[in-house]
Amino acid sequence: MHSRLAVNAFSGETYPHHKAFFDFSPFEGQLPPDDTMVDFMGVRLPAAQYCNHIYAGQLLAHAIRTRQCALHEKLHKQPAGATHVPVRVRTSWPVISEEYFEYVDVLTSVSEYIKEVGSAPTRPYTFIELGAGYGHWTLAAHAALKQRYSTRTPAHRYLMVDVVDSLKATVMEMSAQNGISPGSASFHVGYIVGSEARQLSTEATAENARYQSSVFSEGWGLGNGTAVETASMVTLHQLFAKYAMPCLIDMLDVDIQGSEFEIFDSQTVAMLTRRCRRVHIGIHSTNATQNEAILQVFATHGWEVSWALVPDDHFKKTYQPTWIPPTLTPWGYIGMGDGIMAFTNHRAKC
Repeated sequence: MHSRLAVNAFSGETYPHHKAFFDFSPFEGQLPPDDTMVDFMGVRLPAAQYCNHIYAGQLLAHAIRTRQCALHEKLHKQPAGATHVPVRVRTSWPVISEEYFEYVDVLTSVSEYIKEVGSAPTRPYTFIELGAGYGHWTLAAHAALKQRYSTRTPAHRYLMVDVVDSLKATVMEMSAQNGISPGSASFHVGYIVGSEARQLSTEATAENARYQSSVFSEGWGLGNGTAVETASMVTLHQLFAKYAMPCLIDMLDVDIQGSEFEIFDSQTVAMLTRRCRRVHIGIHSTNATQNEAILQVFATHGWEVSWALVPDDHFKKTYQPTWIPPTLTPWGYIGMGDGIMAFTNHRAKC
């Protein structure tokens, strides 16, 4: 009974878990003897990447990560010179915090794919992650897919995009470690813009690309990376063509540090309306005008709003400018690092 209840990391109150989790089971099994983490989806991750200092200081927004990292450290702590003792764990579904909603969208996208194709898939499950880092959400989606097709995972096609070139080797290694079929995952290094008109970018946009590349390569602990230049900018449509992505895309996950406002123009959303079922966006602004513009462009093209959880700029100004106030959700108030917008489209059909 208690496994069906979720704890709000901000308030401590309990709520029924979102139904998306009940199509799957949390990981149960033996932990690797090295410093590899296994999360509740069964994804194997280098602890250095998952337990990154970028997230460690955001105890409320990233309560899911900080709890798993603390548990990982406790379970792997061995006395000096001691013989390793295998550890078997039974995990549970996560606490309610910012990333909870992203897990809901990822798991729902897998469940909807399975409902559509059944036991004899006629098309690959397709997931695209912009601002992928080490590809956490791609790996989570694949873990869910593997779990439901335990004997033979259906064809899958993944595209991860980031401005940090030095992540590529790590991402490819982790993809293989987590059972992604050879040739089914691609990693693109570059900066994504909206329509082709925006591709003729200003110096400010180019400078943002270089800044993001520098900051996040250092943040991931992978050196300074190679600066992303204006020439590497492509539109979302060009990106899909470059990697020959399947026509039908089950989910597009976006976390690009404020650049989301440069991508989702009417031309881009029109293309997504023809091809994509679900979009999840990390929102990096409390500017009401910018946020309303994203909501409006998706609404204009007939998308349904799944989440619109963005801290109000008025409250941010009322309190300390560096402190984002709690945000009300169907599971009570939560602490936010970014905002969340997500949209569903039932008309994509190829």
